Amino acid sequence: MTHGVNWDAVHPYVRRVLGGKYGSVPILGTTEWQQLEDDDPAKVASIIVAGDRWALEEHLLEKAAQRAALKDAAVEASQELDWARVAKGIADRDAFYRQHPDLRRKTA
Repeated sequence: MTHGVNWDAVHPYVRRVLGGKYGSVPILGTTEWQQLEDDDPAKVASIIVAGDRWALEEHLLEKAAQRAALKDAAVEASQELDWARVAKGIADRDAFYRQHPDLRRKTA
């Protein structure tokens, strides 16, 4: 399921809010995080960082899904082509220009 998450909008906000005030914050849920007092600003900052990471992961999943859909569409479109006919057209064109080199377009 896609949520339309844009990490590029989230991350600058998180950086502005945290502003480097807390240094390195513990990862949410780790023993180090659990040992912090509930009113420790670093504990809250780690929750904000976790939200930022979630937004990044969602953003990347959505981009991957978009790429997969484009790939599927490209594969489907390529399977619809009659590649033997395409190859014959290219071969015919090349043969024509070998016989009539003066008719080949030239750049100005």
